[in-house]
Parts: sequence; structure tokens; C-alpha cells
Amino acid sequence: MNNSLFEKGFSFHYLVRPLEQRATYGLPQWKVAGAVAVDVRRSELVCELDESGLSYVVLNGVAGPNGSAVQADDAGNMECAMKYLYELGHRRIGYVNPYRDPKLIPIGFAEQHYSVIRRTASYFEFCLAYGLPVLESAKDCTVTVEDAVAEGVERGFTAYVAYSFEMYMEICHYLHARNLHIPRDVSVVTFNNPPLARFAAPPATCVEIPCREMGVEAGRLLLERLERPRETEPQVRMLPGRLVIRDSAGPAIGKRQ
Repeated sequence: MNNSLFEKGFSFHYLVRPLEQRATYGLPQWKVAGAVAVDVRRSELVCELDESGLSYVVLNGVAGPNGSAVQADDAGNMECAMKYLYELGHRRIGYVNPYRDPKLIPIGFAEQHYSVIRRTASYFEFCLAYGLPVLESAKDCTVTVEDAVAEGVERGFTAYVAYSFEMYMEICHYLHARNLHIPRDVSVVTFNNPPLARFAAPPATCVEIPCREMGVEAGRLLLERLERPRETEPQVRMLPGRLVIRDSAGPAIGKRQ
């Protein structure tokens, strides 16, 4: 995103608000041509931007009616992970949602980032469509990774999808603590593909979110609004991820050659 803006002579600033602030993003305190707001969870959090007439794009979040947004296709990305495990023969696949410590400011499920909401919905839709049992703890963000793994082990789940790479590491830890081998006994696929994913034990199969491409697209949309404000309508662009296959997922027991 920076390069496309720099090439047009713009300097670059972005707007972000920590979740705990429970505040709107507000307007920049300096004169700007446009704005990029990051990780907006609800459209009302950018109400000042939306009402100001300033051209803006939300990166990895949701915009108001006057702004554009660039998002990951998280429903499609979850379906990609689930189909991969299903094709490996897994019929009891759990999804582990991010846990939020109750000591922090309470956040309702509808207030979660769109990735949490859409991945969860896609998981349950896939299980319903294919007649698969669901991991009940995937319904909200009040269950620890340890407890989610314990539920899956007790119910004989043979695969998990993790919301993030950090959670992948936790899942692997709790499976190893139960003397379960990955992927011989249990397979694990995770969202996100950080550099350390290929050095994990085992190297992680990941659904890579197209972060760079999303940034480039956000810059392109903002420039369009700045250069042709009357001709360019607000839009939402969703970019698909890609499956990076490594060693953490394999055929389910009974499906091996």
C-alpha cells in the first residue's frame, strides 16, 4: 500500500484503535487527503470518517456506507481448510476459536472481528452441509484452547482448524501432552502463515491470508476515490487466501494407503 501512495506523492499514516479503548476511530488531528482505518470491527466505529466526506478505506475490517473496505474471504478460507481435511478422510473436525480472558473488558460475539464471526459461521455451515458433528466450544470465545482440545479428544475428533498460528502452537502442545502424534493421530490446520510456521514441530499447514495483496488493494481503492471521487462508488473487496501444505495434516486413520 505504501508504494502506491508514495508513487503519487503521498506520505502515509493510518488509523487504529486498540479494542480495549472502546472508542471510535475519530478524525485525524492533521489535514489529510484520505484515511486508512485498520481492523474496524463495527461500522459505527468509523462514524466520524463516514460523515466527514473524507475519502477512506478500511483495511481488514468493515466500513460505513461512504467508505470502501478490503477484507479476507474468511468464509471461503474456512471452507478451503475444511475441504482439505475432509478430502483427507476426516469426519470429526473441530474449530478452535480465539479465547478472550473474562478479566478483560467483555466483548460480545457480535462485536468480534469479522474474521471470527465469518470463520465460525462457515465452520458450522460446512459441518451441517456434510453431516459432520461440531465442536460445541467453537460457538463462542469463552473456552480456552486447552478445554477445546480436551472436548475434541474426549469425543474422538481427528482434526482441528486453529484461528491463528499462536493457537496452533497451543493445540499441538495439548495434543502432545496427551501422547497424541501430529499428524499420525490428529491433524491440525491453522489460519495465518507467519515465517515461523515452517519451523514449528511439525511444520504447520496454513491458510495464508493475503495481507500484502490486501494492502495493495486498499491503496488502489483509496487512490481511485481521491482521483475520481464523483465516479467511484464505495465497494467491498474480498481476497481469497491460499492453502500452504506442510506436515501437520495427513490422512485420517483408516484412510491411509
